[in-house]
Amino acid sequence: MGHGITIEEEQTSLKAPVYSDAACQIVIGKAPINLLKDPKSAVNKPILVNNFAEAVSNIGYCTDFENYELCQSIYLSFQVFNVAPIVFINVLDPDNPEHIEEVQENSYGVKNKQAFIDDSGVLLDTITVKKTGGDTTYNKDVDYMASFDDNGKVVINIMPEGGAKSETSLKISYQKLKPSGVTADDIIGGYDDETNTYKGIEAVEQVFPKLGKVGGILIAPGYSQDPNVMNALKAKSKNINGVFKVINICDVDTNSCKTYQSCVDWKNQNSYTDESTYLGFPMVKIGDYKMYASAHMSACLAQTIADDDEGVPYISPSNKDAGITGCCLADGTEVYLSQVQANFLNDNGIFTYINWQGWKTWGNEMACYPNNSDPKDRFISSRNIFNWWANTFILTHFPEIDNPMSRKNLDRIIDVENIRANGFTSNEKIAGAKMIVQESDNPETNLIGGKIVLRQSLTPYPPMSEIVNKLEYDVATLKKALFGNN
Repeated sequence: MGHGITIEEEQTSLKAPVYSDAACQIVIGKAPINLLKDPKSAVNKPILVNNFAEAVSNIGYCTDFENYELCQSIYLSFQVFNVAPIVFINVLDPDNPEHIEEVQENSYGVKNKQAFIDDSGVLLDTITVKKTGGDTTYNKDVDYMASFDDNGKVVINIMPEGGAKSETSLKISYQKLKPSGVTADDIIGGYDDETNTYKGIEAVEQVFPKLGKVGGILIAPGYSQDPNVMNALKAKSKNINGVFKVINICDVDTNSCKTYQSCVDWKNQNSYTDESTYLGFPMVKIGDYKMYASAHMSACLAQTIADDDEGVPYISPSNKDAGITGCCLADGTEVYLSQVQANFLNDNGIFTYINWQGWKTWGNEMACYPNNSDPKDRFISSRNIFNWWANTFILTHFPEIDNPMSRKNLDRIIDVENIRANGFTSNEKIAGAKMIVQESDNPETNLIGGKIVLRQSLTPYPPMSEIVNKLEYDVATLKKALFGNN
């Protein structure tokens, strides 16, 4: 029994949603892992990177973009678009004999107690240093030290009190990475149930359990022009951990397609026609660097999404400043498309670039278009919204699983979703969304088995991809200007 006023606080029945990270890129390819202290620690496992320094220390970085595609994404994401996070999966494996190359003994001159190996990809732990005039093998960290210079080349420093202190030349052999040994099969990867190990694209399954990231964009630059890799990306995009969805960005093969007209036949013949795929042509250039459209657009899209204060992927990455200096084919041939030519690609589900007062990205359509014109699938902004909304719903309401199927618990889910929808609608990030539960969707057999079906409408705004201004000549205005009201 009490006297006076008392306050009791109830736990809030509504909870803030957990937003999936739609801007997070997942990139599969090759990295210069020889530059790491432990190269084998970065093979076929997802590695989360939040800035350039972390990329350098955890995955390795150089500007040999042709051999190490992951470096394209590092450069574009951190030095051009300034966006994070990124998850990298490197498939280049020093334990795979196809991925390394033996370099036989060569003679190297010693100057100022240093010898230089002018080669890239050298694995430090495999270096053998011998006396030039005999069979004496020198000991690492006793007679010499090996390290990388700023260009990723190996420097052999002779120890002042070591056995090689008087040498003017050395015989050196080593192993080095062989990026050309990586095949499409390595990128596709797989799962070994005996060892419980994941490789390549299949390692995407480990991103959420290990890193807590769902991701929003999946790419394999340098390999996505292979239809087998595209099919693996497509399959994974629709079913990560059995529930999550992302988009994948792929490249037209610019070795095969030299003109914009040839892209359409290539696309259709190789079945790049899925609603989860955003397909680009050609490659892009920044100065002397050539990079794949998939790597570029992935970073551009990530920035477009991240620029929203809530990370809602409702804006198309089309007609944005590309930050490039040109476009090209794989052989370096420059490509300049008119708007008419670029629109031809867009009309066939291929994004591209135009030089319109500076280079711009160009194209809203997913690869499913024109065969599939459903607005939720056709436009990249709509496809992103649907993926993000679904992933967010799963993350937000997963704690409700196994709670009693009571009306109160159902209403809590519905209220959270409708309140969230109202907020995004008022901010014009979507045209509207609404969730309901209805008896017709829920037969008794489902209910007694513990299954409930909710129904949610979701309407993103389509991109304003065409504006028509109808101009006409007004003779009356001319007569008035000449003769007034007479």
